[in-house]
Amino acid sequence: MLLREEGRHLRGKRVGLLTNQSGVTADLQRNIEALRAVGVDLRCLYSPEHGLYGEWTREDVPSGTDPISGLPVWSLYGPTREPTAEILADIDVILVDLQDIGTRYYTLLSTVGYVMRAASEHGPSVLVLDRPNPIGGMLREGNVLEPRFRSFVGWASVPVRHGLTLGELARFTKAEEGLRCDLEVIPMEGWKRSMFWGETGLPWVPPSPNATGPEMALLYPGTCLVEGTNLSEGRGTAFPFAWVGAPWIDPGTFAGALNALALPGLRARPIFFIPTASKHAGARCGGVALHVTDPLQFRPVQSGIALLETAHRLWPQHWQWRADMMDRLIGTDSVRLSIDQNEPFVHQSLSELWEAERAVFAHRVKPYGLYPEDPCGGTTAVLEGDSQQNG
Repeated sequence: MLLREEGRHLRGKRVGLLTNQSGVTADLQRNIEALRAVGVDLRCLYSPEHGLYGEWTREDVPSGTDPISGLPVWSLYGPTREPTAEILADIDVILVDLQDIGTRYYTLLSTVGYVMRAASEHGPSVLVLDRPNPIGGMLREGNVLEPRFRSFVGWASVPVRHGLTLGELARFTKAEEGLRCDLEVIPMEGWKRSMFWGETGLPWVPPSPNATGPEMALLYPGTCLVEGTNLSEGRGTAFPFAWVGAPWIDPGTFAGALNALALPGLRARPIFFIPTASKHAGARCGGVALHVTDPLQFRPVQSGIALLETAHRLWPQHWQWRADMMDRLIGTDSVRLSIDQNEPFVHQSLSELWEAERAVFAHRVKPYGLYPEDPCGGTTAVLEGDSQQNG
């Protein structure tokens, strides 16, 4: 709608655009050129983790200039992760156009939260162009973040798989944090909560270097937890967050044990792989390739915890936690402690325990939803607002 109405929402405004390579229209035109074509006065760009083009994998992404548009680019994943008064000077509106992947750990949510906090202090309004949740909006899974584990990889008090769009998350976060910024979300037309990415008809543009496709997005709420251990999560391979292993793992034993659990919608295939980067770079690892066989039945968080407890049980002599990372990712220490105590079926018991948390969350978040659920279990299309080709 923003482009269709030739930038009416931004007419006469000085605009700073928070975006990255995922900010494209349905025909893959960059949002920067599309916005300029309808007369939007873009003054600067703000980039999240991995930079404007998603090329950085370091912790300190530099600011600079976009060589295509000539616009200055302020990094929000460098010395500061919250916009300062200096980089918000002469900006009336911060326009947000980012593709989230539906998981609390994904740091785009934290960046948008920091931007809203800075806008509350320094004055610009915030306008979010909403985009689909690629793993759907019907299912929620995992625990709600415990406040003592809040960090950049866990900023909002939402479940791991939250079932919200970035626009809905912004609305919820503004209320929960008591932020004073002027926030508007332009919703999509035609997106239904029941949709997975393949049903949107949109091309997949990786929003970060390892977000290789829709299946990775489905697996990520579970396999990202591998980062909290000494197992490789597949970084440095062609299938990050879909391949998991280590030099001491026997692939047949690992795959057989996982498949014996009959985790819904998931099959494990034994493999060997050699990461070129990150953990175990250059070493031949045994492990599993994970395949989602039924997205509707698949429960990624439950499956990710099952994967960890299985590897811990089979190879305790090699197992190591990266405890701080693990607890910050999952937002609790209960997973790590339960697995260390060799409690049986941790993936099931904790999932059942967290049902009450998710029920409370569902009640809290309801006022901020933009895409209502159909009473028969499907969804109704949103008839007003922006299209899925936001940009």
